[in-house]
Order: sequence, then C-alpha cells, then structure tokens
Amino acid sequence: MIYHLTTPARWQQVAEGPDYLSQGFDREGFIHLSTESQVAGVLRRYYRGVPRLLQLHVDEAKLTAPLKYEVATGGELFPHLYGPLNREAVVWVEEITQPLSIGIVLFPHLTQLDFTGPYDVLARVPDVTIHLVARSIDPVPNERGPLRFYPTTTFAECPPLDLLLVPGGPGVNAMLTDETFLEFLKEKGNETRYVTSVCTGALLLAAAGLLRGHRATTHWLSLPLLAEFPGVEAVSDRVVRSGDCFTGGGVTAGIDFALTLVGELYGPELAQEIQLMMEYDPQPPFRAGHPSQAPEAVTEAARVGSESMMRARREAVEKSIQSVPA
Repeated sequence: MIYHLTTPARWQQVAEGPDYLSQGFDREGFIHLSTESQVAGVLRRYYRGVPRLLQLHVDEAKLTAPLKYEVATGGELFPHLYGPLNREAVVWVEEITQPLSIGIVLFPHLTQLDFTGPYDVLARVPDVTIHLVARSIDPVPNERGPLRFYPTTTFAECPPLDLLLVPGGPGVNAMLTDETFLEFLKEKGNETRYVTSVCTGALLLAAAGLLRGHRATTHWLSLPLLAEFPGVEAVSDRVVRSGDCFTGGGVTAGIDFALTLVGELYGPELAQEIQLMMEYDPQPPFRAGHPSQAPEAVTEAARVGSESMMRARREAVEKSIQSVPA
C-alpha cells in the first residue's frame, strides 16, 4: 500500500501534473511506502491534521517504472519512495488524515485578544478541533472586566494535541512559578507537533523549556525578559517561526500569527480567504502600535504605567529561570 504525505496546497499542484511525483521531489512531495498496520501509529505520532496523508491504491502492473525507495533518514516508520508514480497506475485516492487537534491553554487574567484573535482565525479552518484547556472547568477570568472563558477540558483530561497555543497577559506572572501549569506545558509541548504562543505566552513556553534553541518573539515590554531564558534568541518581529515553533508579538499580533500559521500549514489561499472573511484590513488611526513608531512621550507613559506589573514579572522570570528544564 502506498501513502502520500503532502500539504493541501502542494497536493493540488502534484495532482495536476503528469505524474504524482516528479524526479525532482522536495520534502512536501514525499511519497511513502508502508504496511497498513503502521498507519494508525504514524498518524497519531506525526501526521494528524496537516500535512495531509493520502492513501494511493496502486495497480503495480500499470507502473511505467519501478518504484524506488529507501529507509527514511532518522526513522523507520516510512521508507521514502522516490517515484515517479504515473497517474495511470493509481486506481483511486483516499484521504485518511485525522482532524487537526488544537489546544489553547487558559489561565486567570489572560489578555482576551491574545486568545480570541487567533481563535477566530483557527476556528475557520476546515476539519479542526479546538480544546480550551485549563486547570479545572471553572470559568476563567479575563484580564479586564467581567468577561469569563469556559474551558472544555482540564490538564488531567486533555486529549492528544497537534498544536499547543499559549496566550499571554498579566496572569503570566503567577504562572511563571506555577509548577503544575509549567509541567503541563512541558508534557504537552513535547508531544505536539507545533508549539505556539501569542504575546507573553512566550515567557511561559520558555519557562517550560520549550523555546530552548529557538528564535522567538513576545510583547515589546517583555522582550528583554525573554532573552534572559537560556537558549532563547529573542527577536523583535511581529511573527517568528523557528522550526515547528511559532510565536507572535503583543496582543493584536495574534491575528497575524494565526494567519501566518494557516498559510504555512494549509497554503496562502485559505489564509487569504479567512483574512478576507474577517475583513482584517488594519488601518489604525495612529502610528503608535510599537515603540519604533510611537511618540517618545507615549512610549514612556506606557512604561511608567506598567512598572509595577513589570517588576513583579521580572521577579517571577528570575525565579522561573532557576527551574527551567535542561
């Protein structure tokens, strides 16, 4: 049995060509040869959601060239098949990919747009399941006002995830030294394919040891603190991708981050369609969304207004760094 691992955007290109795979393949164009018994484990471990996994039913008598394959580098689950695989030999194609499972972690006094911005983007992706994960299923208070969020599952009962998303906000300070919270992030982050954050959620990923060896970004006020975590390269960008780790800057950057993620995983067409349906066409009345643009007096006022919270955050970061996993 032959299986084709690809992205939806790449599959469209491959399916329209003369062969299912040309000699000049790339990583997204791998075709894999495997036994049927291996597929369930592979899907659970690697290929839930995206990339898309297609089962190609092949009549070997119609092959125009022998199929060439070798053991995959660094793993024995799927040997890589080099093709080409001519269209006439493929009897039919069946998609067996499982829905993408996303877990958004909630905690008291998070910033609602850190959560709801990317949520609104990701919830528009076809065939995704979103879990709102918290310590308990009790309502979680927002940073400001009476707004509450209702978790759908707990740390203890959280199902397997493909993507972990951690928002930020003032509540980050308490979570930076919360052993139960950080242990959950570490455990789930090491199991998921994609580890992501918005705003100061990056500090929590770093505290759990999930950003070691990665470039990452966060809210401009906390960028120097992120740089203090061992093995983390703090970058002042709106969205940063480092391997399978995606991080977004402060608050509103969560929308940009989520659209970037959808574009990377599903192709730019779907990301653009979502952006259009959200009418995400930012035209702010002032150029004051970042210290590089805001008047100096405005930036200073923002710093002064955040002094108390940032002192507490620095203390929490310093304590957290002492316990960062090796």
